Amino acid sequence: MLPGPEVSDDEVDASAPPTIAPGEPAWLTFEKDVSNFLASLDPGATVIHNKKRHGKSGRLRQMDALITGDVCGSAVEIAVEAKHYSKKVGIGVVDAFVGKCVDVEVDKGILYSHLGFDDGAVARAAAAVHPKIELREVPEPASVTLSDSEIAILLADLEPWDVVTPKFLGVRACPGDECWGDFVATEDWDGGICDQCGLPVGVCQECDGSTRLESDEQICDHCDSGAFMVDREHGSQVLTDIHWMSGLWDH
Repeated sequence: MLPGPEVSDDEVDASAPPTIAPGEPAWLTFEKDVSNFLASLDPGATVIHNKKRHGKSGRLRQMDALITGDVCGSAVEIAVEAKHYSKKVGIGVVDAFVGKCVDVEVDKGILYSHLGFDDGAVARAAAAVHPKIELREVPEPASVTLSDSEIAILLADLEPWDVVTPKFLGVRACPGDECWGDFVATEDWDGGICDQCGLPVGVCQECDGSTRLESDEQICDHCDSGAFMVDREHGSQVLTDIHWMSGLWDH
């Protein structure tokens, strides 16, 4: 079955914040509160509430919000879901969200809950790598029992977008002793290229340590689990990939 056309947001102003209507369900108010809060963190990012998109499966998928923006010159998409349940979010919800993020091919996922997450949900999110999943607990700020000052206190525990983004999207410091640069560990490579020294940097898939790669075959600096291999184009020697290979060298 062929997928249908992409569902467009052109009929409404996608950049406009969602408005909260009197008497609407609490879960919808919570979704809109989360979307509006995320939009307030970074004017340079776009947050679209209730975004629909066909996934690789061909099925139409819905995201409570979709964040788009640029990080170090690369376009990034983050799917967001906000769960207003009467109990903690469980592992099944996280597992379904991971599958949705994979299907719609976003870079990351953020899952909000106003009552938190059980141990299974936390463990499932921690195990998700491609894409990474972040869990956030925050009471719904639109509750009529909360004043503006109380809302501000509740949201103060959330790190702002410009702080969360580098950590969440894989921006890391170059491990070179005399280098102050950063690199982005991309989804496609097991590492990235430092924006200052220009050298490739590998990220170990076992210990998560960063190794500056001064040769095209190099063991992880931090553990004995494996090594990195750098692929280059023939002739131009332009770097095309960084692979982490488990257990290649025993030393």
